[in-house]
Amino acid sequence: MLLMRSLLKGLNLHVAYVHSRQIKPDLRNWPPPEDYQVRILEPDELHAAAVNTELEMTPAFLEEAIAGGHWCIGAYHDGELVSYAWRSVTDAPGSDDFRIRLHQKLRYGYKSLTLPDHRGRHLQSYLSCCCDQYSLPRGYERSISYVETHNYPSLTGDWRRGNQISGLIAWMDKGPIRWSWTSPRARRLGLELVDARRGGA
Repeated sequence: MLLMRSLLKGLNLHVAYVHSRQIKPDLRNWPPPEDYQVRILEPDELHAAAVNTELEMTPAFLEEAIAGGHWCIGAYHDGELVSYAWRSVTDAPGSDDFRIRLHQKLRYGYKSLTLPDHRGRHLQSYLSCCCDQYSLPRGYERSISYVETHNYPSLTGDWRRGNQISGLIAWMDKGPIRWSWTSPRARRLGLELVDARRGGA
């Protein structure tokens, strides 16, 4: 953790594990959380929820995500969105101007958040299982995502849900230096990190 934080601070160098798992829509291990309502959100619901800045969904982000055909599943409590997860089956944001490009029929998870007062209830695990039920009938049988190597809470959550390490990606943006890399194993899976500024959009 100290090494990666030093590289991040000094060089703005990021290294992340690519995680993948076979989609199996089985909710038995993740029962529905009490007092929460879960559903795929419509655009008007997303824009209404984004008024809460704690959710970190700006109008520009929503415009790009909706135009790209991405979808968001969310958990509501007392009528308020408190947890969500975004999924895409097309190119999607990686970090800043780097993007994830999919070369196989994969489902990519790229943005999720649970408000602090609602953490510890495994809402993200339940949302992930609900996404599986939505994706499999549409022909998407493998889920992928990435987590930076020093983000231990997210790594633990991903492994709890059955994800396995399927390669690495890395990127750096420091002054005049911009660089991105995808490991051969991740490429074989069908994922590539590209630089949108250099014609990768």
